[in-house]
Amino acid sequence: MEATSGVPVTLLAQFQTNGVAATPELPITLTVIPSAGGDAVLTTTDLLNPATGVYAYLWTPPAVDARTDFIVTFDPSGDDISAIDVVTVFPSATGAWCSPSQVENWTGVTVSAETTLLASAIIETVSGADIDAPADAISVKDRKHLAKATAWQAVWVAGKPGLITQRESAPSVTSDTQN
Repeated sequence: MEATSGVPVTLLAQFQTNGVAATPELPITLTVIPSAGGDAVLTTTDLLNPATGVYAYLWTPPAVDARTDFIVTFDPSGDDISAIDVVTVFPSATGAWCSPSQVENWTGVTVSAETTLLASAIIETVSGADIDAPADAISVKDRKHLAKATAWQAVWVAGKPGLITQRESAPSVTSDTQN
């Protein structure tokens, strides 16, 4: 799973026994720890339980300077089971739907912050989505789609030097006609 600093994401675990939803022993402790080591950035038992065997938590990833992996563990007390996942958190790009490091991760192309901002402005104009809208005004799914659209737009923009400063024109066309 991927996330962006400061943008809420739902952490989810589903417990099953023989393919059937199961209720593990409560409480379930959710812990989020940087994979590189260090102290937990979150430890809680305050989880939502929207369905049998399903546990969720709305987490806002902390600020990071570079792509950072976090190990997410849902650990029921008294059980020998747990649910473990890795969440990759990217730095937020102020004013852009994604960061240059996300562009590189998704496309394999390195772009500048300026290119990402320009691509983001194009996506915002075309989509009508407001980047300054409150976090809960745009779904996590839509934010992800806007981020990926921005990444691909950034690759296109990077391949168009002079996009803003030079005018593109079609070659002139002439025709010979006889009356």
